[in-house]
Amino acid sequence: MSPVDSGETIEARRHRLSSLPRAVRCDRTVPCANCRVAKITCRQPNDKPSRQRQADRVANQQSLVERLERRLEEVESRLATVEQSPPASATVAPALDSRTATERARSACQDDDSAITGVLLERLQTNIRSSDGLSKSNFFFRKSTAHSVPAPQPLPATLVTCILRRIRARRPIILCSYAIGDVSIVESLCQRVYSTSELASPGEIASMHGTLYFVLKELIEFKDPLCEKFDLSTYLDHCEHNFAAAVETYEVLTIPSFENILAIGMGMIKSQGEGKPYLYWKLVSAAVTHCQSLGYHRQSTYRDMPPQEAENIRRLFWTLYTFDKNMSLVLGRSSFAQYLDIDVQYPAVSTDPALRAWDESFIMGIRLADLQGRVFTNLYFSGTMVRDTPARKQLISDLAVAMDSWHAELQQINPDGVNGAEVFSLSRGNWEILFYSTQTLLFHASSTIGGEAQISPKSFTAARNSLCAHLDVFPRYQEAQLLSDSDYCNWILLSSSLVPFIVTFLYAIAAKDPNSTVLLEDVLSTLKSFRSFSRGSENLYQICSTFTQVARKLVQSQQWLPTTGGVYTQQQQQGPLPILDISQNPSLFEPGFFQDALFDGSSAANLGGFDGLDPTYTSDILNGWLSGPPFPWDKLDVDFGNCSR
Repeated sequence: MSPVDSGETIEARRHRLSSLPRAVRCDRTVPCANCRVAKITCRQPNDKPSRQRQADRVANQQSLVERLERRLEEVESRLATVEQSPPASATVAPALDSRTATERARSACQDDDSAITGVLLERLQTNIRSSDGLSKSNFFFRKSTAHSVPAPQPLPATLVTCILRRIRARRPIILCSYAIGDVSIVESLCQRVYSTSELASPGEIASMHGTLYFVLKELIEFKDPLCEKFDLSTYLDHCEHNFAAAVETYEVLTIPSFENILAIGMGMIKSQGEGKPYLYWKLVSAAVTHCQSLGYHRQSTYRDMPPQEAENIRRLFWTLYTFDKNMSLVLGRSSFAQYLDIDVQYPAVSTDPALRAWDESFIMGIRLADLQGRVFTNLYFSGTMVRDTPARKQLISDLAVAMDSWHAELQQINPDGVNGAEVFSLSRGNWEILFYSTQTLLFHASSTIGGEAQISPKSFTAARNSLCAHLDVFPRYQEAQLLSDSDYCNWILLSSSLVPFIVTFLYAIAAKDPNSTVLLEDVLSTLKSFRSFSRGSENLYQICSTFTQVARKLVQSQQWLPTTGGVYTQQQQQGPLPILDISQNPSLFEPGFFQDALFDGSSAANLGGFDGLDPTYTSDILNGWLSGPPFPWDKLDVDFGNCSR
């Protein structure tokens, strides 16, 4: 029944309606006009400002983090108390057993809270350490059994502090060229590894120890005053062990991140120093793949980066690019970084005179790597090789002009004020060896044009210059004592000397050139001191020793190669030196050739003073080199076994 039917008076109805909220028409302003006139609060759906909501969420998260930190401090405090307290005696046990059920339940709840706190902190750290937005779970198998990196035995903090101060005062060579040009990277790595508030990743552990390994190595070689304060040799071994344990983990080799790439780059330098080219090649593959996953090869990746971070990444990428092209030409394999996909800028050249010449040399190294890539791709790689004779000759000519231009620019670099002036001067000899070795391969590409194996005058000249560059720079290294013989052999000789040696040998025995034989003997005398450093250095010595002794005997006996047919006249020397018509006989040296040349009818068992390979195996090496791509590095990394005498 309505109020009217019940006899409600007009006065009563007015009083009742006046107590009800009055409907107000909204004009969609905040506050609306009617609310302002009625002097009432204007409310709308979801009227809480977005900034306020964001602030509330941040406040809630901060509150959660504070609670977690308090719980973590409590747990750490209890653990410290337990570790410091003496073992409980038998008289204490009854008291512990007499705890009430309530106390045990409360303790269990606290333990659960501590466990939850630990899980949450671990998840937070995992999220913080994730690289470039890529989840680590994308790089592990679903049922992966990958284990964490064992905790490294840290170097003394005082030693690390002294090293950081030392590299700030005087920058080591390892921080002047190639992978790292920013000292703050080393400082940041040390802070993260030695931090007690964050668990360092395997890549950070490997990068720090790898960098410190080369820094310590340099300090020892230069007899730095720190050697008197610390046993740096012991800590060098310690650094090497920690580095190897971290860099070999699944995470470093499969998950793209700056630290992992830097660690692999240090591993590449280390493997090259140990004379392990195939390990080096595997690491190149992993590092270049990481760079491509993160887009380091594209200029667009660097647009929103801070300038120094972008420069550090560019420097690392171009270092790997150079290593990739160098080893591609040594092993005769297609490189992983194809320059058609790359548009990132070169690293910047410092205005500091101490660094400028090093940076300019770095740029020249990148450009030489480009030329090496073109030599291999266009002249030796079966998939893209230019086979048309006129086009091939023109390509060789164009590349020769480009390389001569590169060589002239390299010599124009001004070394005034450069950091490590003596090392920089010695490095010029390394460039000469590498340049002429590459030039030898370039001109050798014309050796089979027309179906005849030849030694072109330009190829022989480049090979001779490469060997002479070695004879010039190696005594200077020994005198300066700045690089061990093993490092010089593994980093420089093993990747550049065998091809020039073979070309010089072929020229010596075909042209009956005693000067070339003397050159071979001089180079061999230097190789003797390297032979025990690695399998590669021993094999290099044995191969070169066999070739040298064959050349000596053939030149002294004036025995002519059957294919040359007599004296190689001065007029003939203006053109290519013919060795063999491959279309008629694909094997230049039969197995008996070396046997006859070395032993002159005497049995090998009765011949004294011979220190080399079995003649049959030597002929296989030479014939394989002449009939196929001239990349004999695999012969230096095998176990000859009974092939050597």
